[in-house]
Amino acid sequence: MNRLSFTIVLLLIINLLYGQNATNEAIVSWHHNGTIKILDAPSGSEITTIKNDSLNENFISLEILEEKKGYFHVQIWLAIDQVKHQGWIKKQENIGAFLRNQNEFVDIKLYLESHSDEFQLIEKWKTKFITIEEYDQDWIKISISHKGKRLTGWIKSNLICANNYSTCS
Repeated sequence: MNRLSFTIVLLLIINLLYGQNATNEAIVSWHHNGTIKILDAPSGSEITTIKNDSLNENFISLEILEEKKGYFHVQIWLAIDQVKHQGWIKKQENIGAFLRNQNEFVDIKLYLESHSDEFQLIEKWKTKFITIEEYDQDWIKISISHKGKRLTGWIKSNLICANNYSTCS
């Protein structure tokens, strides 16, 4: 019985440490075919590059460590290879996540500020990739496309799924 209890506790710890719940996780959309330059500083020199491998379905995952002047400081890797690089990448529309919701159309509240009660209700938004603009503790500033417009606002970070392979539900 002690061995079983130890195994269960160990699995819970691993899930907490490596699960999909970190508030600063993101992905590069699997639709993106371009190269992402990893720099030594914002607007700095190129360290290396990384690119989605659509043929082998090996897509880019990343953890955002900091943001500054239109750049994210990240730890970045291809999901299958797990070879991690650290550096700065330019913010772009294809860095983001998906909503955890399974429905094709959802109502989404875009809060005006993080930790705010004021929001804009977007009704019947067709779920698709959302762009991550910035983080504030357990809030994420996102931008989405809706009815031909680009809308920006804050949502709780537990609403996103930073995974190209799963809906996290």
